[in-house]
Amino acid sequence: MTGLFKDGRNALAFTVWLKRVFLPGRVPGVEFSNLNDLQEVQSMLAERVIEWT
Repeated sequence: MTGLFKDGRNALAFTVWLKRVFLPGRVPGVEFSNLNDLQEVQSMLAERVIEWT
């Protein structure tokens, strides 16, 4: 990740927000506790989008 997420704290804060706020509201019932960094989030979303379409 580049730009805003060069700082590890920003990346961590954004990942936590995605896991706890954004994703659960968009896809109820899906467990996100195993997502620990933005690369994992990107990979998970890429897989899910294929499933959703």
